[in-house]
Amino acid sequence: MDLINRVCKPYLDKFLIVFIDDILIYSQSEEEHKGHLKLILELLAKEKLYAKFSKCEFWLREVHFLGHVINEQGIQVDPSKIEAVKQWKAPETPTEIRQLLGLASYYRRFIKNFSKIAKPLTTLTQKDIKYIWGPEQEEAFQSLKHMLCNAPILSLPNDTENFVVYCDASHQGLGCVLMQNEKVIAYTSRQLKENEKGHTTHDLELGVVVFALKIWRHYLYRKANDVADALSRKERIKQLRVRALGITVQTALKHRILQAQREAVERNTLKEELQCGAEREFETKPDEVLYFQGKIWIPNSDELRELIMHEAHKTW
Repeated sequence: MDLINRVCKPYLDKFLIVFIDDILIYSQSEEEHKGHLKLILELLAKEKLYAKFSKCEFWLREVHFLGHVINEQGIQVDPSKIEAVKQWKAPETPTEIRQLLGLASYYRRFIKNFSKIAKPLTTLTQKDIKYIWGPEQEEAFQSLKHMLCNAPILSLPNDTENFVVYCDASHQGLGCVLMQNEKVIAYTSRQLKENEKGHTTHDLELGVVVFALKIWRHYLYRKANDVADALSRKERIKQLRVRALGITVQTALKHRILQAQREAVERNTLKEELQCGAEREFETKPDEVLYFQGKIWIPNSDELRELIMHEAHKTW
């Protein structure tokens, strides 16, 4: 597999997929496919790699690949796998549940809210949890079977079109849907980690966006994407210190700032916080608040600055 990957590297994920010793070539049209096929066959011949003709299939409108059926309509679960799912019996041990979830997880992109549905089953695989198969577990088991046997056909992504990600977060888990042109490309979800269960809804909503971007980051362009390219260089960019922040100041917050300014003046710490000669940049306006270079001056108070940052985040 490593050899084939190195040989075919320039074309991987452009019109070619390699898995162990299987090579899949895909194209938008017959004419384009003819060129792709010729290119790969010439490349294999050049590297003295040969495919057994009896195992090759050409000009297919539909392929069965890694447990999926792929055609011009989209991608769906292989019917042979669905038949196996129909024969499933309720697991009797944690090991059997892990085997069940292993196969089901492989097709989780087809199942909306997979983690939420499977939670009663995954709980039984945890240490120090007594194995009791009850109505809740049976309902989860039957739901997974039903959803796998009736899995939708997912659309194939188009690199030239925009993607839309819908995210939902609650204390039951995180769920996301990747869509394009109002068609579902994939679903993904996960249960909350132990340290996340105490997070606020606001934090979970941010976390689910990060989760979605990590799962589907391969759909982002690399150097052609300014955002992705900037992120890839972030280690080489010197960190900037926030010196000013735009925020609408509420009355209560303004009172806290004014109080902190007065305390700083009384402690005579004003000069200590500023460089020599900077005092001339200060002015007091009719609202009695002290301004520095036309902006509200924030004293060196960790508590106050943390409060301001918190208020700013709430408005973004």
